[in-house]
Amino acid sequence: MSELLLGGRYRLEELLGSGGMSVVWQARDEVLHRAVAVKVLHLRDAAARERIMGEARAAAALSHRNLAQVHDFGEDGFPFLVMELVGGRTLQQHVDAGELPPAEVFGICAGVAAGLAAAHAAGLVHQDVKPANIMVTDGGAKLVDFGLAAPVGPQPVEDVLGTPAYLAPERLSGHVVPASDVYALGVLLYRLLAGTLPWPAGTTTQLIRDHVFTPPVPLPPLPGVPDAVARLCMACLDKEPSARPSAGRVAAVLAAAADPESSTSAAVLAAATDPEPSAAAPATAAAPLPARVPAHHAAVPDPTRSRARWYALAAVVLLLAAGLPWLAAAIDRADRPQGTAGAVTAAPDTAAGGSAGGAAAGPTGGAQSATQPGQQPGQLPGSATDGSASSPAAPPGGAATVTGTAPPPGTAGPSPAPTRPVTFTTEAGTVQVACAGGGQVRVVTAAAIRPYKTETQHNGPAATAAVEFRRGNDLVRMAFTCPSGTPEMTVTRDTR
Repeated sequence: MSELLLGGRYRLEELLGSGGMSVVWQARDEVLHRAVAVKVLHLRDAAARERIMGEARAAAALSHRNLAQVHDFGEDGFPFLVMELVGGRTLQQHVDAGELPPAEVFGICAGVAAGLAAAHAAGLVHQDVKPANIMVTDGGAKLVDFGLAAPVGPQPVEDVLGTPAYLAPERLSGHVVPASDVYALGVLLYRLLAGTLPWPAGTTTQLIRDHVFTPPVPLPPLPGVPDAVARLCMACLDKEPSARPSAGRVAAVLAAAADPESSTSAAVLAAATDPEPSAAAPATAAAPLPARVPAHHAAVPDPTRSRARWYALAAVVLLLAAGLPWLAAAIDRADRPQGTAGAVTAAPDTAAGGSAGGAAAGPTGGAQSATQPGQQPGQLPGSATDGSASSPAAPPGGAATVTGTAPPPGTAGPSPAPTRPVTFTTEAGTVQVACAGGGQVRVVTAAAIRPYKTETQHNGPAATAAVEFRRGNDLVRMAFTCPSGTPEMTVTRDTR
């Protein structure tokens, strides 16, 4: 039996997945004798821990059949969140296995929308609606992982989290509103029905521009997809949050589309695009909402602030276009796929943000006996990464060196051709590197993570490229090599 016991109560048994901000374990609650999912969070900041604790309290108060229940929150050297262990497969796994029929898509998305409506009524915005965070069970869909959830209100732009493909435009200017989840749900619905994103973007930066400025490509006529659903999907993708339907309205329309034989289906679909009542007025619905969905409007900021918001959005996009990588890096850190247990390899960034598993998914692989609870498999204790390498804390006044490598390569052959960029992250900064061929490596982008600042940067191409970040007397050096065609990182930390 595992010796990893958190909070004197939760015995970690099996590693389920890992991401940029967390590692998820299947565990046993030794007090209540039940299986749970434990999400160990990579948070070094006291303010972030306090924020997550507040959000965990709010999420724990939610009880809805389409939401994974949050049971507990604690700290044992690092913060952890205890959640309901949901069986079944993620929606991403279903998509990877083949196309879903429209009726099944409607039912799944109706359940997700119903869960979101309950969260919105409690003042919470999920912020990371995507296929990897939706479990498909015999009882319907369940939205998991409230690890990024936030209360409604302003949010620093530096704290923008989520998956680029599903990121609502107002999120880039620091607004957390329920309509942002509806936008993500619209992207999800479009993608499940059409098999593609609503924009032809090929990079994260272009995708962010498209979210802000580019109208989505209209959903084409598809067999089994009523016009009411197509119109609803496009309404969810409106650039203006106040123009989007509420999650409750989305749930009602999609539930009706999933069950066209029901007595209320025709009426709900016919009224699908009727204007919703103002958030200030009593809410009514064309038909009873499924799963006790609150008739809660997707509240938005004062419309008089729209012009200022769009100026802010334009500024963010211009900064990205100018090569400022910190925002894309922050988004990417939250966008890491939840992987299976085993050796961790640094994966190239993608705009789509696909994932192989969910935060509360069923077992996907065995835990390695030497792996620590907050550590990814194949890494040293203390690292916080997701296909990237992170340095553990160094002893006071000394230096520590760790090496993060990709899985062992095969038999050596001719010098490999240049590779796509790979992202490595430490608490000091995020660096994208690529093998340049001939055993050389080059730095593509580098961005310090506050409060660190870039000290020196040697981009290559060379046998070794390096970036140094400093915070007071703390110097973190990230050095990169490509001895076998795969980027490797060595982190040296000096606190003298």
